[in-house]
Amino acid sequence: MPTDTKTGLYKVKVEVITPSRKVGEGELLVDVRSRRPSTRIVRVKTPVKIDGMINEWTGVDKIKVDRKEQIHISDWGGPTDLSGYASMMWDEENFYFAGELKDEKLKDQQTGSSIWKDECCEIFFDWEHIAVAGHDFHYQLGFAPSGPSKKPQMWGWCNLCNIGAPCQFMTLASEILDPYTRYTLEAAIPLSGLPKVKPVVKEGATLGFHIAIDDADVNAERDLQ
Repeated sequence: MPTDTKTGLYKVKVEVITPSRKVGEGELLVDVRSRRPSTRIVRVKTPVKIDGMINEWTGVDKIKVDRKEQIHISDWGGPTDLSGYASMMWDEENFYFAGELKDEKLKDQQTGSSIWKDECCEIFFDWEHIAVAGHDFHYQLGFAPSGPSKKPQMWGWCNLCNIGAPCQFMTLASEILDPYTRYTLEAAIPLSGLPKVKPVVKEGATLGFHIAIDDADVNAERDLQ
């Protein structure tokens, strides 16, 4: 297939040829999918201190969200409106997640399963690499820098031991810049709480995931992702 072939199903003619003659022919359906980006997740030797200070996250890949084509909901006002990066590390007990997000207005009115409507960062783990929306096929975790209590919040949707849960098995910290232009998130996610992901996490393995950043500017309802 040419490198600029669009994604989709293609009917391809196939001929089976030996050095002396053609022995057969037929057609195959080929599913051409876009190549997914990848990132390196570093293994750490000692547990990460979860305090919202992410200066120690050096030598790790940054998954950047700072381009217009990455925006899926509403109009984007540029990097100061919403942008940032996320990184991950791991050890035998935990997945570690850190993010630094730029934002213009802090909204922190939502709680529980509705934290995605305000400032929030979500991570989806897809252990079977099938990239479908069904809740049986991924873990979905959300991290908010603040809430009505002015403390960081976390929630889990989809395929946890208790679907729709505050995920108290995780540890989360955040730092909010004053005056407000950005916030950080730092979390430890015990692999014991992700039983379908845990067997996949080992040296040299691959794990499907994606990151979503939610933003509310006008009221306590998401208007940008």
